[in-house]
Amino acid sequence: MTTDAFLELQSFSVHKQQVLIPNQIETAEWLEQLKDKEQVYLKHIQARDLGMHKAYFKILSYIYDRLNVSFRNAIPKANFYLFLKMISKEYSVVFKFKDGREFIEYKSISFGKMNQKKFREYFNNQLIVIYDELLIPMEQDYLMDEINIEFEKILSKLI
Repeated sequence: MTTDAFLELQSFSVHKQQVLIPNQIETAEWLEQLKDKEQVYLKHIQARDLGMHKAYFKILSYIYDRLNVSFRNAIPKANFYLFLKMISKEYSVVFKFKDGREFIEYKSISFGKMNQKKFREYFNNQLIVIYDELLIPMEQDYLMDEINIEFEKILSKLI
């Protein structure tokens, strides 16, 4: 889920386990637009979604900004996330063409289904790919300790 999509969601608090109370003016306005007795379906998303989302992209940004200039010139910062999904093989092949080319669909990261432990595991796996596929081949493995320290600082703010 993108940050924009998350921010478009309506936010409620639970009152006495039976009543949902809007948390934002936009949510109250949205409710006012509904017809009386109109049925509405809600999907529960934990607040940690946005926190983990921000933490993940913050550490990716931190890493990207330390990569050498030739890499940053070849891969724009906005595409770094997709680049990592590609080299991590976090995609499904949807269609194979006769000439061997493949049409792929990237797998979605669902922070809402992750607890802190799963988030750490997921990101540690990402770090292994970043080290093995980027830092070591680009002779920037000296950044590993610095990245680990920054990751722990960002993660500690989520707890």
